[in-house]
Amino acid sequence: MERVRTADGFEIPFVVEGDDGGQGLVFAHGLMGTGAAQRLQLAPLVETGWKVVTFDQRGHGGATPVTDAAGYDPIAMGGDLWTVADAAGLDRCWIGGGSMGAATSFCAARSKPERVEGLVQCIPALRDEAHPMVFGFDAIAGVLHDGGIEGLIAALRQFATSMGRDESDEVFLSELKSHDPASLELALRNVPRWILDDVPSAFADLPFRVVVFGWDNDPIHPLQTAKDMAASARVDLIELDSVEAFTDRTLLGRLLHDALEKAPA
Repeated sequence: MERVRTADGFEIPFVVEGDDGGQGLVFAHGLMGTGAAQRLQLAPLVETGWKVVTFDQRGHGGATPVTDAAGYDPIAMGGDLWTVADAAGLDRCWIGGGSMGAATSFCAARSKPERVEGLVQCIPALRDEAHPMVFGFDAIAGVLHDGGIEGLIAALRQFATSMGRDESDEVFLSELKSHDPASLELALRNVPRWILDDVPSAFADLPFRVVVFGWDNDPIHPLQTAKDMAASARVDLIELDSVEAFTDRTLLGRLLHDALEKAPA
């Protein structure tokens, strides 16, 4: 694991895996996540010769904690992705992310489109209107504030059960212990309030290929948001089975490999 400092002073840990001469991908995790889970998911790309870069987004995992809400800014966090890409020796490459990481990678793509080979949006949650589940994130933040990380883990296990999942994502839950609790609480209260004014409208005109993954029956990541992004003929939509994706840790990587290896329509 290496570390790089952003222009506004956050230290970001990142890991480079795969063939140094291969096609590159920089991938950003979601809210409450870390780069470690992404490394498991993207292993199929590494195994087939890709150079894959994963990192802990600011305020998460081993990155510098965020102590002011202004630090959770999607444009600044999109800039973090390019800081990591530079440190990893990647100029033009694929970029992407899941959930919160979909938003920050979109912002990165909009800021430097000339560097983007293609964009991956995995279960996007944020767009040009208020997220309908903000109240839920506030409730989770309250659980974290009152019960600490262990209380949060217990609440998320209960939420998984309410969503009809027989198993919780234990890898994700174990990673929660790596977060600074105050920084994570601040993220839970602020990231879901991001409004990306040009999502999904910008997807009709992006000058590079886009692959969008969506799944159903998840109010945090509405399938309609993914479908609206993919309304353009230049965008590929792949629908995941959410239960299978939770139990098969490499499903995303295998599907992404197949999509990226396929010639664009």
